[in-house]
Amino acid sequence: MSGVPEIFTVCLFPASVPYADYKDALPSIGDFLDLQNDVLSFYKEEIAGEQCNLASYLNLNRGGASKLDVLEWMVERSIASYNRALQLLMKEDAKAALRAFGQGYIDFHLQSKRYKLAEIGLGTYSKDAF
Repeated sequence: MSGVPEIFTVCLFPASVPYADYKDALPSIGDFLDLQNDVLSFYKEEIAGEQCNLASYLNLNRGGASKLDVLEWMVERSIASYNRALQLLMKEDAKAALRAFGQGYIDFHLQSKRYKLAEIGLGTYSKDAF
């Protein structure tokens, strides 16, 4: 997990969106960001043999669930968290900010060499990508 979703969640809304319009959605947005980071980091961590991550922990503690089962659960929970956040955001400008940020957050991972997602056909990046 990135461990810093609170910083992202508050900063993703423009100053024109009052705090009261998005404060109830912050925990769900934080869950989405943490889980999405774990999902998008899964491949690079697996090929590196890393064991200190959410997928490995849940794999060991979910009664024999495979890592792919755990990954599927993480994806489903991430989507549910995102949808819950959208439901909690009552105003369209707040929803638009979350949609734009969510797409950018995923695009960042897909375009970054660090996550190696192009190796499995999920990302594209140029030689100058971050």
